Amino acid sequence: MSRVIAWRRFIRVLIEDDANRPLDAFAFLPSPETADAMQRYRLMARAEGTSLSLYYRVFPQLAPPLRSAITNRVRLSFAMTLREQDFFQRHHPDLNAAAGASLHLDNLDGAGAILADGASLSAGAVVGVADAVQVARRRVPVSVGLAPPPTHVRAVNVQTGLPIIDTRPNPPVPVQVAVQPAPGAAQFAAILDIPPSAGPLVRVRQTPAGALNRRAYADDWTSETGAAGVLDLFWENAQDTVPAGPGQVYRIVFARR
Repeated sequence: MSRVIAWRRFIRVLIEDDANRPLDAFAFLPSPETADAMQRYRLMARAEGTSLSLYYRVFPQLAPPLRSAITNRVRLSFAMTLREQDFFQRHHPDLNAAAGASLHLDNLDGAGAILADGASLSAGAVVGVADAVQVARRRVPVSVGLAPPPTHVRAVNVQTGLPIIDTRPNPPVPVQVAVQPAPGAAQFAAILDIPPSAGPLVRVRQTPAGALNRRAYADDWTSETGAAGVLDLFWENAQDTVPAGPGQVYRIVFARR
């Protein structure tokens, strides 16, 4: 095999404020599954000042030079840990437990398609409450008010709104819990057990619709990091289909207070 190896930029994520000034506020930690995928597809992650860059490896003396091409959708997940503990005192958004106390950003549009080069990874032009998420273990704790009491709390697909189905029982069942409060209780607490077949990002809500309606990121490792956010980067084509030189470039923009 050729001993000549080259690295080319694959995906770059720029972190900026709304005056286009770079921010050095976050460190990015790959999940164990992501570390395995990066080894499998010969990728390398590097923090480059105020950005995160992924590179792919090629062998210029071989034909074709790209080995281990991506052919199916891959998710690369990074925990976003704060370098600056006062960051959210100087930048929006305001996060709370009702909407979710952490952030989830990804390169998918509302229908689940991969965003084009140059896109922002937030729901709007800048990171906002719509990007909030509850980071939890695979067993997601939720509580719901009882005025009036809903019938169920459940997990649904964030894009389609359809119930998450747990295929482990026979027959399969929706991931939901019937609300059966104790007499005189003001709230009902439950655990939603998100199955391995479901991705980590789900929406938890009450039925009929009410105050409980937020995104949850159910992943044991991410929960244990205590991260301020999660970044999911998806790709489904060969690495060398990105723009030559800069690679696929995305932006995360935080508004100043």
